[in-house]
Amino acid sequence: MKKTIEHFIKKNYIYIILFVFVTIFFFSLVKKAAIIFFLIFFSWFIKSYQKKMPFYLGIDLVLLSTVLTSYSYGFFIGTLTGFASMFVSSLWRGRFNPLTLTSYLIIALIALIIPLFSTTNISLLGIIITLFYDTLFLFLSIGFFDGRISRGLTFAISHLFFNIFLFLKVAPKLLGFM
Repeated sequence: MKKTIEHFIKKNYIYIILFVFVTIFFFSLVKKAAIIFFLIFFSWFIKSYQKKMPFYLGIDLVLLSTVLTSYSYGFFIGTLTGFASMFVSSLWRGRFNPLTLTSYLIIALIALIIPLFSTTNISLLGIIITLFYDTLFLFLSIGFFDGRISRGLTFAISHLFFNIFLFLKVAPKLLGFM
């Protein structure tokens, strides 16, 4: 039996090595895809409450999804995940407006910035990015798109507190899986 195994390994060692590398690569790729799908799905799921609400709260996972995937996988994957998360949640709400398009640009900018700070603590980085996003979003919605201050503040404050919670409690755990 031992000679048979040795003979098999000797004859097929290239295939065995190739099989191991393909398996490791495939598992890594499938794991990344599953995490990204999970983030996009839950972005949509959490945002589905908005269809029944008369006001707009900032309870969503778009920023968390963008920051985590940009932090772990880089600008391109972070941008795609952020765009997909925002798209499915906006599609479900049925809300597309100039401010939504501006949010896509902010998400792309955030996805570009995050990899530059990949050695920074994810909680601290996420909170700083949330402050940046909410300040920019509030300024743009009130200043350029004739938004109501109360609506903009409601979104910004709820978004800030929800994301502080996410980046302090959820992001470090999710990052462990990534």
